[in-house]
Amino acid sequence: MSDEYDPNAKVHLGVFYTGVGSHYLWADPSNAEHTEFDTYVSVARTLERGLFDAFFLGEGLRVRENRGSVYALDVAGRPDAITQLSALAAATERIGLVATQNTTYNFPADLARRLSTLDLLSEGRAGWNIVTTDNAWTGANFRRGGWLEHERRYERANEFVVAAKAIWDSWADDAEATWARPGSIATVERRTDLVDLTATPTTPRSRQGHPVLFQAGDSPGGRDLAARHADVVFSANVDYDKALAYAQDLRKRLAGYGRSADSLRILPGASVVLGDTPAEARDRAEWVRREQMTPQRALAFLEQYWGTDLSAYDPHGPLPDIEPTEDELDPSRGTISIEHRSGKLERIQGWRDLAAAKNLSIHELVLEVQPRGRSFVGTPARWPTSGRTTCAPAPSTASTSARTWCRRRWTTSWTSWCPNSRTAARTARPTRARRCASTSTSDPIPPTRRSAVPDTPLSVLDLVPISSGSTAAEALRHTVDLARQAERFGYRRYWFAEHHLNPGVAGASPPVAIALVAAATSRIRVGSAGVQLAHRTPLAVVEEFGLIDALHPGRLDLGLGRSGKQTIRSATTPPPTAPTPTNGLVIPKRFDWGTLATSPRIALTFALLQQPGAVSPDYGEQVDDILALLAGTYRTADGLEGRATPGEGADVEVWVLGSSGGQSAVVAGRNALRFAANYHVSPATVLDAATGYRAAFRPTPRLERPYVAVSADVVVADDDATARRHATGYGLWVRSIRRAEGAIPFPTPEEAAAHKWSEEDRALVADRVDTQFVGSPKTVAAQLRRLRDATEADELVITTITHDHADRVRSYELLAEEWAKG
Repeated sequence: MSDEYDPNAKVHLGVFYTGVGSHYLWADPSNAEHTEFDTYVSVARTLERGLFDAFFLGEGLRVRENRGSVYALDVAGRPDAITQLSALAAATERIGLVATQNTTYNFPADLARRLSTLDLLSEGRAGWNIVTTDNAWTGANFRRGGWLEHERRYERANEFVVAAKAIWDSWADDAEATWARPGSIATVERRTDLVDLTATPTTPRSRQGHPVLFQAGDSPGGRDLAARHADVVFSANVDYDKALAYAQDLRKRLAGYGRSADSLRILPGASVVLGDTPAEARDRAEWVRREQMTPQRALAFLEQYWGTDLSAYDPHGPLPDIEPTEDELDPSRGTISIEHRSGKLERIQGWRDLAAAKNLSIHELVLEVQPRGRSFVGTPARWPTSGRTTCAPAPSTASTSARTWCRRRWTTSWTSWCPNSRTAARTARPTRARRCASTSTSDPIPPTRRSAVPDTPLSVLDLVPISSGSTAAEALRHTVDLARQAERFGYRRYWFAEHHLNPGVAGASPPVAIALVAAATSRIRVGSAGVQLAHRTPLAVVEEFGLIDALHPGRLDLGLGRSGKQTIRSATTPPPTAPTPTNGLVIPKRFDWGTLATSPRIALTFALLQQPGAVSPDYGEQVDDILALLAGTYRTADGLEGRATPGEGADVEVWVLGSSGGQSAVVAGRNALRFAANYHVSPATVLDAATGYRAAFRPTPRLERPYVAVSADVVVADDDATARRHATGYGLWVRSIRRAEGAIPFPTPEEAAAHKWSEEDRALVADRVDTQFVGSPKTVAAQLRRLRDATEADELVITTITHDHADRVRSYELLAEEWAKG
C-alpha cells in the first residue's frame, strides 16, 4: 500500500450485488428475478468468464419500512447469503464468494461453522464481509432489540472475530475431517460480557485456512476493526485526496497492530455503466439513475424528512408547502444514514433554497441531492483508462464495482469490458494478500496465463483423440480436463469437430461434447467446428444449440460445415489460387481427394448417417434456414411460420468452416458470418479460403468487417527435440485417415518409430507433416506468427494431439505462456 507508482501492478475486480434498496431495479420488466437461483448463477458465471475475483452478496435482516409500514417501493424478499453462495459454489469454479454477515445478532460459533462450511464446499473461495447493526428495530427479529449500545458495536465485532478465528484455528494441521488424533482439535472458550461461549468446532480447515475477511465500516471503530483483522476493506472514498488520506490512516492503524502495509487490500466502490458507444453508455446511465430514484421513490424519500404522508403531492411539482414535523428522523428503520438523522430542519431549508434557485420539482430535487459515488460511464475500451487517476498512485490496492441491476440483455458489456480492464490494471496496486478467488486444481493463475495477445487470440480445436491402449471414455475425461486447463491458460474458445467411424477419434457429436464441457467450465466459449449439415436439418441444429444456450447463455459458437461427401466432391475442382506468401509459410502441393471420394468406408459412413433415399439440401439454403430460425423470421413459401423452441433468440455466434474459396467461403461472406479457414487439414488451400471469404464479404450490423480464424496442428514442448518426440505418431495417424481406414488410436512414439514407411505413404502425408508446427514455445510461436501474417488471421485455432494427455496439456500451456509475451 505504498504511494509509489507501479506500472506492473494489478487490480482485483469484484461485484457487490445488493439485492435491495433503490439500486435494485425490481420494477423494470426486463430485470431478472432477484429470488430466482438462475439469476445469481447467470451473474456469477458471467463475472467468472470476465475474470472477476469476487461476487459479494449484501445482507438484509428485516424488510425495510417507511413511516412504520413496509416500504412498498423496495424488494421484500431477500434470501440468506450463505445459503445462496453455497449453491453458487457448485455452479462456479474460481470466483470468490463473499457473504455479508452481522456480528451484532449472530452467534460466533454458529456463524464460524456456517462460513467454514461455505469455505469447504467452495474449496477455499469463501469470504466474510463483517458488518454491525446499530438499531433495535433489526434486533427485534432476533428477540434482542436494543441489547447492544451503539458505541459498543465494534467492541462486540472485535471479540466476535477473535472468537471465530480461534475456532477456525483450533484444528491442528494434521487433523482430517474423518480422523483426528487425540488433542488435535481444541475447545475454544471466551468469557466476556459481549461474547460468552465454549465451542469445539466440527469443521476442518479449508484449503485457504479460513474465509477471507472483508470490512466496510468507515467510522473510527470500523477502521480499527479492519486494521486488526481484515484482509480486504471496502471504501467509499473514491475522490483521490480522500482516498489517499483514508489509505494513510489505515497504514497507521495497521502498524499499531504489528501488521505490514501490504497485508490489507483496499477496494474502492464504483458504479460502472457500459455501452457499445459513449452515447449509448450515457443513455443507459441516465436511465439507471432515474429508475433508481423514480418519482414515487422521491416522494417516499421526502416523507421520511417531513414526517407525514405526502402522497397527495405531485412529484413533478414544487416541494411540499407544509412544514415538516420537528422530530428528528426515526433511527430505528435503517433507511437513513446516521449522519443525516439529525439537523433535518436545516437540511430541508437548504433543499427549498436549492429548488427555488434552480426551479426544481420534487423529483428533480431528490435526484440532485442524492449522494453519488464514483461512476464510470463509457465503452469497455474506455472504462479502465478513465479510472487511472484513482487507481494508479496507490490510495487503493484493488477495485470493486457495484453492479446493482441485472438486465438480461446487458450482460455482454461486462465480458467485453474485462479484457480492457486487465490492460489498465497494470497501473494499480500489487496483490499479495490471501487469494479469494482460488482455482480448484492449481495455484492462483499467473497473469501470463489469463489472456493471450489481445489482437490475436488463441483457441482450441479438440478432435477427442483416443490414444493407443486407451478408451473413448478416457478420451472424454481428458477432453473435460483439457477444456478446464485451456480456460485457465486463457484460450478464447474450445471447439469440437465432427467425425464418424474412426477408431481413434471419439468426437462424433459436437453438441453432446459442447454440453459436457460447458457444464465443466465457466467462461471459455464452446462450439462446433463444425456441425456437418448434409445429414442434419436446420431445425435439429438450432434446437440442440438452443437447449445448451438455455443453460449456458452467451458462450456458444455454432460452427457450420458441409459433410465430408460435399467437401470431397467440391475439392476435386480447385478454385483459383491466392498469391504465394513471401514470409516463409509453407504452402504445399494440393492433396488429391479423389481416392477418398471412392472409398467404400466413406460411402458406408454417409449411408449410415442419412436416411435411405434422403437428399441433402443446398448448403447455402441450410445456412439461411438456420439464421432465420435463430432470428425468429423463418417462413415457408406459403407464409407458414417455423418457431424453434428452444433456439429462437439463442445467443449463439454463427461461424462457417471452410477449406477452400468455394461455397463455404462465399456463404460466410454473403451472410457476414465469421469464417474459420482450415490450415491443419488442407494447408494448400488456406490462402484461397481466406481470400474467397473476404472477396464475398458483405457487411451487416451482425458483422461489419470480415473475421477469419485459421487452424493449425501444433505440438509444443520445453525444447525442439522433446516436441518432435511427442509428435512422432502424427504421420502414422494422418496416413490412416488418408488411406480411408479411419483415424487409428494415436500411437506411442515407439509404435510410430517401428512403422516401415514406403515412399508412397510418405508422399500421402507430406503436406500435413510439413505444415505441422512442432518445437519449443519460441519456435512454434514464430511459425504461428507467419501463419497469422500470411492469412491476415484475426484468431488462431490450435489443435494438438499427443499420445500422453499430460504432454498435450503441457503443449497448450507452454504455447499460451509464450504467446502472451507478444
